[in-house]
Amino acid sequence: QYCLLCLIDGVLEIIPKVLTQIKKDFNKYIKDPKAFDAEEENTVSKAMKDATRKIKTNKSEHLPAGMVLIIAVYDLLKSQLFKNKIISKDLIVLIGLILEKTEGLESDTVIEIRNYNLLILENLCTNVKAILVHNKAIVDHILPCLITRIQSSDPETKFSCLKSFTDLITQYLGDDKIYDADGTQETTK
Repeated sequence: QYCLLCLIDGVLEIIPKVLTQIKKDFNKYIKDPKAFDAEEENTVSKAMKDATRKIKTNKSEHLPAGMVLIIAVYDLLKSQLFKNKIISKDLIVLIGLILEKTEGLESDTVIEIRNYNLLILENLCTNVKAILVHNKAIVDHILPCLITRIQSSDPETKFSCLKSFTDLITQYLGDDKIYDADGTQETTK
């Protein structure tokens, strides 16, 4: 049991670094995909390429090596051990950033990043405690992007964003600390 606790602590310790790396690589990729691919080819170690190849074989075809970490975050959110522990403001900001920056982009890589991001968001929406604790960050970073993405021409994206929006709003409207009809709470102003 002690070993399991140490493993959990070790994973939780690297999560902020993983989120930072995903954000950094995502921003680089969105800025210039061809330059990112070329730089990645020259800088990624053989061990990382081998690990990435194994992950890609099982889960992904189009993600660059640095973006494969998004799959790890998704898998951790599905885990009973980690799902309540890895949700943070940084994760919420990252979800909002990816929703915002992938709008209108339709390459295979961007679609795959967007799909994993939507799966992460869907898992987040099932965690009532987390969405209530992080309500300010969600209202500031995710809800505006969801409203925009609901108007997407892609039916899958539209449906997923509408479902997430509905799940979040339903929780917030039912909580007196977040939504009050008088408009005295910061989130309802």
